[in-house]
Amino acid sequence: MILVTSSRKPAQRVRRLCRDLAFAVNGEYRPRGKAGLSDPLFSHDTVLILGSRGHRLGLQVISGGEVVADLFLCSVEEERRAALLRKGVQVQDPCLFSVLSPLLPAVAVPEGAPGSLSFDGIQGRTVRMVVCP
Repeated sequence: MILVTSSRKPAQRVRRLCRDLAFAVNGEYRPRGKAGLSDPLFSHDTVLILGSRGHRLGLQVISGGEVVADLFLCSVEEERRAALLRKGVQVQDPCLFSVLSPLLPAVAVPEGAPGSLSFDGIQGRTVRMVVCP
């Protein structure tokens, strides 16, 4: 099971992105609050933590209690979905795809900016994230 959570005191935008990401990966969203990562609340196979790190957003992927990927996001854009709903995360970077595909429902997509991820969220939103090198 996949759990998507936020940093301790997330902004409204971060909570919305967490809910969209949980919807895309067929996971569960829980606000983190004061709970630590060792809390039994977070005893899932895969945990995704989305939160602010300074002026940027970060996405941390934890599997089996170990950090598998720690990504800084250069940009996050939300737009209205024009096409049909696609489940999973579309990954344009082959290296990033090799890390994420065993843990998440990920699809390799050849077009797009290098290092970018996209997923379809709730209420007709598509989210595009660009990972900083």
